Amino acid sequence: MKKSILNLGKTLNKSAQKEINGGRAFFDCSDVCRIREEDRQYHIALQMELYGLNFSHCTCSGHSC
Repeated sequence: MKKSILNLGKTLNKSAQKEINGGRAFFDCSDVCRIREEDRQYHIALQMELYGLNFSHCTCSGHSC
């Protein structure tokens, strides 16, 4: 805990920034469907790159995700 508090305010290198930007892995298609439609393809590609998870099969129409 102390170590993580001491890291507050430090500049992050590119690798650390990319790790944080990735967020968490999606659990299922409902996670994908909660993302704005215009951002969805970016996040699907990011999940594949960071976690090896392929969510390209997800179809989001209305509330039936």
